Amino acid sequence: MAFDEKRFFQELEQLVNIDSGSYDIPGLEKVADELTRMYRELGMFVDRMELGESHRPHIFACTKDPATLTGERPIDVLFIGHFDTVFPEGTVAQRPYSTDGNRAYGPGVADMKSGDLLAIHMLKELTAKYPDAVFAVSNNSDEELGSPDSGEFLKELASKAKYGFDMEPGRETGNFVYERKGCCEYWVDIEGISSHAGIAPDKGASAVQEMARWIRDLEKMHK
Repeated sequence: MAFDEKRFFQELEQLVNIDSGSYDIPGLEKVADELTRMYRELGMFVDRMELGESHRPHIFACTKDPATLTGERPIDVLFIGHFDTVFPEGTVAQRPYSTDGNRAYGPGVADMKSGDLLAIHMLKELTAKYPDAVFAVSNNSDEELGSPDSGEFLKELASKAKYGFDMEPGRETGNFVYERKGCCEYWVDIEGISSHAGIAPDKGASAVQEMARWIRDLEKMHK
């Protein structure tokens, strides 16, 4: 692969030095603008969407016109990645992109702006080497929140691809991550029983104590 390392790190610095926390809509828009520009420079078809009540930006780019894609799995390879981070607005001002030897630092540098950018540089090589293949990429901006707005779109898109790669970072050891746990959300209503604390404490039931037991038992489940 003809990897332009100098350009990669220049572009990475540009992306990292934009605050883009999950709730920072203006910052997310700026990153989406940069990614959209890069995809269009590759000649890809780009669909820029706003999902959910907050209108977070979401990007879908494809090497072929999506309107012409037919068949059960028309996308040969799909790359996915998010560009929201867990860092609040102002983090870039406190600790902007920097390097120390072969390490790069900054909010979102690993998770996962470098992954998004790596997919773009890979696409430069892949589209030239395999011009007839259909490559697509999807970037969401609500992943750190559990993808509440983009989750269903990503599931539907993934069902149309033969192969898929999530560009999340690997481990510090260099190990490749091929599987991750899922997540669910449950609501538990806990109700107590009122009683007089002095006269009939044995007839009452504490919702707070019951909730504490739930927290303790749930904590044991992921050890």
